[in-house]
This record gives sequence, C-alpha cells and structure tokens, in this order.
Amino acid sequence: MSKKYYRVIKDNFMWEIGAILEHNPSLGNKEGGYQPVEDVWNKQEGQTEYISAYLIEKSPEFFERVYTNDVEKVIFKTKEELKNQFNKMVK
Repeated sequence: MSKKYYRVIKDNFMWEIGAILEHNPSLGNKEGGYQPVEDVWNKQEGQTEYISAYLIEKSPEFFERVYTNDVEKVIFKTKEELKNQFNKMVK
C-alpha cells in the first residue's frame, strides 16, 4: 500500500498553509496519524505533535489529499493535477 499524504489548505493551530502531512500508522490509535514531512510549516519550534488520521481525512476545509509525483521527483499534487499530467504524457 502506498503512503497517504495531505496538504494543509487552511492555517490551523499546528501548521501553516502548504504543509505536506504524511500518514504514519504507528501514531495514535489503529488508524494512525499525520505529521509533516518537513518542520518548516510548524507553528511552534520543536513541535512533534500529530493529528489523528480520522480528523485529517474528514476535514476537507483544512486538508486536501495529494499524491507523490515520481515523474518529477518529489512533488505533491492533487488527484486531478496528477491525472492531468499523466494524460498529457500519454497523448
């Protein structure tokens, strides 16, 4: 199973807009949780907290699902952006 990622699309108490969050199944309960792939968007220095997978995945006003784009190294795109890129390559 591939890793799941979400992008912060609205500032919240932990991260600024643009943060990429990666799912970690070992965090919290059986569903796991999300932490940023980099700490540059953290609101507090030294922050190590996470948010449960359930809250991230059920809060579309704050987070959008993004996918890795192995075509251009590590770039995160929405599902629609990635589909458009693949469609352009196939044509």
